[in-house]
Amino acid sequence: MDANMNLHLTAMSLRARLVSLTSLILLAVSLALILILPSRIGEVLQQRMEERVASLAQVVAAALTAGVEFDDAKNSQESIDGLRLVTDFDYALVRRANGTALVSINPERIPETRVAVGSQSVITIHSGVMRIDRAVTGKVGVVGTLTLGFSMSGLHAEMKAWQRNIILWSLLVLLLGTAVNYIIGTILVGPIHTITSVALRIAGGDLSQPNLGITRKDEVGQMAAAFDRMLQLLRGLASVADRLG
Repeated sequence: MDANMNLHLTAMSLRARLVSLTSLILLAVSLALILILPSRIGEVLQQRMEERVASLAQVVAAALTAGVEFDDAKNSQESIDGLRLVTDFDYALVRRANGTALVSINPERIPETRVAVGSQSVITIHSGVMRIDRAVTGKVGVVGTLTLGFSMSGLHAEMKAWQRNIILWSLLVLLLGTAVNYIIGTILVGPIHTITSVALRIAGGDLSQPNLGITRKDEVGQMAAAFDRMLQLLRGLASVADRLG
């Protein structure tokens, strides 16, 4: 009884080691995904938003050219009013070349900070708002500047959703991987447990044990086949010893 219990504990210990090792590897991979992947996805989402904002600013700046060049506030206002339909739009400001405001939307939300604008758009992020400043260019050159602000709350919500999904997926992979590892460990340890149990009975003088009958083609199967041949040899030696005795 004690021998059987020790065998069971030994087999479980081997299986536990196999499961623990592979589970630690899965845990390390899951933690790496949780720590690295969300930030990478966040960078991609932010880059996509910057590209969208830059494209939108380019279109609006082109539409503003005539209005700003001829100091037409009504036409300029109509050019930026369509931005109200954009989901994450926050504010807009159109300045003349001398820096004075021509038209705006939600002026109370516009930061007072001025941004130097060259030939390229300038994107900055402050207080959860992505701001883009772009020159409005006419036939005579730069005739004014366009400042747009877009709320990043939607981006942050999407990033949090991705983070939750990654954590859930990682935990699911860890749990499923551990279960599969346990099953694989059981399959690997089972034949070894059987061989060890029979070997201990033989060591106690009981040669009546049947052949193991393990037909696997891997290393465990080869070991079982060698064990069966050894058992047959021991039976033959015991038979000869009985006749001589």
